[in-house]
Amino acid sequence: MCYAAPVIVFIDDVSGNVSKQWNKHHVVYASNANLPREMIEKEFSVKFVSSSPHASPIELAKAVCDSINSAAQDGVEAWDCKYDEEVLLLPYGFFFGGDNPMQAEECSHNGLGCNLFCRTCKVGGTKAHKASEEGFLELFSEGPLRTPHETDAEIRRQLSMSVLPGAQSKVDSARQATGVWDSGLHSIIHTLIEMGKQLRKARPDNSQASEDAIRKQLETELDRLLQPHSVDDWINPLLGLAGVTVKVTLTR
Repeated sequence: MCYAAPVIVFIDDVSGNVSKQWNKHHVVYASNANLPREMIEKEFSVKFVSSSPHASPIELAKAVCDSINSAAQDGVEAWDCKYDEEVLLLPYGFFFGGDNPMQAEECSHNGLGCNLFCRTCKVGGTKAHKASEEGFLELFSEGPLRTPHETDAEIRRQLSMSVLPGAQSKVDSARQATGVWDSGLHSIIHTLIEMGKQLRKARPDNSQASEDAIRKQLETELDRLLQPHSVDDWINPLLGLAGVTVKVTLTR
C-alpha cells in the first residue's frame, strides 16, 4: 500500500541562548499534515529537522527540498501497525509556515516597502498611484497572481543587470518596482555590483578599461562565484518545488 504524506515545514529564526541575549539561529521543523488536528498540535508531533547560526533560510530550505524530492522519488518504507503490513510513504511539500518577514524571504519578495508590496499578487503601484482615488480603491482588490515562473525570470533578469553600467540603481529600481528579491543570489549580485564599480573607476593615468572588457571580467567572476553549481542551484528552491505554488501555499 502506498500513502501520500503531506509535510508541513516551518522555518523561523530563534535564539540559541537560554538567556535573554540574542543568538540568532535559523531552525526548521516538520509535521505530518495527515495527523488529526488534536494530534498535530502536540509537541511530539513536531519534528526537528535542522538548525544553523550560519546557513540562511533559503539554504536550509534547499536541503529540505532535496530531501523531500529524494524521498518522493524512492518512497519511504514504513510499518502500518493498524493493518499490520508494510507500506510505502510518498512525501510532498504541503504547507510552509513562518512569520511575515520569513515568508516574504521564502517567496523571494522584497517586503512591504516596495511598490508591489504583496507577496501573493501584484496589487499596488507607485506611491503616486496608490495615493490616487483609483489606486487606493485597487488596494482592496486582488491583483494578478504572482507565479514562481515569473519570479524566477525576474531574479535572473536582476542577476544579468549586475554586470551592466549603473548596476546598483538598475537592480534597486527593479526590486522596488517588482517586489522581487532573492536572498540566495543577493551576495553574488552585491559582489558583482561592487566589483563593477571598482573596475569602472578611472585609473591613476586617467585611462579606463573598455565596457566590453569589464563585462567579460564580471561574467568570468560570476562563473567563478557560482562554481561548482549553476544559477539554478542558487535561486530559491521553493520556486521550483514540484507540486507547490509557493506564492499561494505559503500564505494560506
